[in-house]
Amino acid sequence: MKEKENISVETALKVVGQGIEIIILPDDNYNWNFKQMLDQAIATLHSQSDSIFIEWTVEDIMQRAREKDCLITKNDAINILKNIAHKHDCNYGVSWTLIDDFIEEYMKSN
Repeated sequence: MKEKENISVETALKVVGQGIEIIILPDDNYNWNFKQMLDQAIATLHSQSDSIFIEWTVEDIMQRAREKDCLITKNDAINILKNIAHKHDCNYGVSWTLIDDFIEEYMKSN
């Protein structure tokens, strides 16, 4: 098994500062300490710049599905979030309407 790398807040800031899109989608082996460190790095970067960071979570997807009377699992929500991340039109961003569309599309295909 490969040993996990430790990454400093400074290194994460350099990565985020390069404008690299980072999509964190947890699975069973996910290291939550890394996410917390990355969240701190992103918060620090944004507090020092004139930009914003919008975050959509698995819980957002699950809650919206419940509101639409769609029963989905956490894994379903992760797959929907991945689809949104890879297929959304960056000219329009992500909205509740777009999330509804992706939930509907996912439900039809499964």
